[in-house]
Order: sequence, then structure tokens, then C-alpha cells
Amino acid sequence: EQLSEMQTELSETKVELASTNEANNGHVAKLNLLTTTISKLKDDLANGENVAQDLEDNKELAEALASQMSESEDSALAEVEELVEQLSEMQTELSETKVELASTNEANNGHVAKLNLLTTTISKLKDDLANGENVAQDLEDNKELAEALASQMSESEDSALAEVEEL
Repeated sequence: EQLSEMQTELSETKVELASTNEANNGHVAKLNLLTTTISKLKDDLANGENVAQDLEDNKELAEALASQMSESEDSALAEVEELVEQLSEMQTELSETKVELASTNEANNGHVAKLNLLTTTISKLKDDLANGENVAQDLEDNKELAEALASQMSESEDSALAEVEEL
């Protein structure tokens, strides 16, 4: 009977051992899963720290770029203000030049009017000169004609005088 009890106890122990082994296998599986999960969490944590460092580096880079952009904007704004000032000066100079040009045009218009008057006067004088030359030529022709006539009259007088003396 003791042997039978021991066999029963041994069977029960085996069943208990099998149950414990099964439970242990479940615990081992859970332990392996936990180990894998912990390992993965450690990797994720390391990656998270890397990502956090990358984000911090990117933040510093973004801040540096923002500072540079602000400086560039300030510089560009100063250049634009200088260009606006130069443009304003150029517009003032252009306005002054337009006034000077208008004054010069008025003076030139006066000169053109005087030049046109002189041209008309010169043309009239040329015509008068040509008419004067014609009058001078006519007078010269009339002088020659008068001399010829005077010569004929003188000859006629001489001839008439000679006739009168003959009588």
C-alpha cells in the first residue's frame, strides 16, 4: 500500500510537475515576450533620444537660419530704403532737368523765330539786290541809249548848224 500511495503521489507529482512545466513554459514565453518588449523599448528609447537630439539640432539650425534671415531682411530693407532714396533724388533731378529743358526749348523757340525772321529778311534782301542789279542794268542800258541819243543829237545839231551856216 505504501507503494501504491507513492505511485499515486508520484503520478500526482508528475501531473503537478507537468502543470508547473506548462505554467513555467507560459511564464518563459511571457518572460521572452517581456525581454523582447524591453529590448524593443530600449531600442525605441535610444531612437527616441536620437530623434530628440536631431530635433534639438534642427531647432538650433532653424533658429540660426531665422536669425540669418532676419539679418538678411534687415539688410535688404536697408538696401531698399537706400534705393528708394536714390530714386527720389533721381526723380527730383529729372524734374529739374525737365524744367531746364522747357526753358531751353522756350529759348530755342525764340531763336527759331528770330532765325525765321532773319531768313525772310535775307531772302527779301536777295530779291531787292537782284531787283537793284536789274535796275542798275536798266540804268546802264538807259545811259548807253542816252549817250547814243545824245551823240545822234549832237551830230544832228552839227549837221543843222552846218546847214544853217550854209544858208
